[in-house]
Amino acid sequence: MSERSSHWQLQTIVSQLRSARDEWRAQNGRASGEQGGRELPSRAAMAEILEALCGALFPMRLGPVDLREESEDFYVGHTLDVALNALLAQARLELRYAARHGARGETEVEARTHSDHSGLRPRPARLAQSVGYRRVGGLSRRPGSAQRR
Repeated sequence: MSERSSHWQLQTIVSQLRSARDEWRAQNGRASGEQGGRELPSRAAMAEILEALCGALFPMRLGPVDLREESEDFYVGHTLDVALNALLAQARLELRYAARHGARGETEVEARTHSDHSGLRPRPARLAQSVGYRRVGGLSRRPGSAQRR
């Protein structure tokens, strides 16, 4: 560690924080390194997923700046695939957490997340409305945004 960080005795602080986390995990039946990662969904991951879904819904407006109409369908398909799989991973984290702290077991969580996803298919109009867009004269736009002429 740098000279500046030694002023704060960061190595000692980090070690003490690690000990506190290990103690908490032991008291709560959480083995260190259990399932190799996060226990709950990530707020940052959810924000990225929502941004990707908005881009897929409105690719020429909210997609990448270099997107062209000839590659629009590829972008939408790829973005939906990545975003929906990421959303599924976040949902699994939440369901596993609930299973550990409730009545449902891990096998039920896996069965529920591997079942037919037909009921989970996105409905673009509903999704657009949920992020604040509405249909105006054939155009989708956010309330209060300037109307294109």
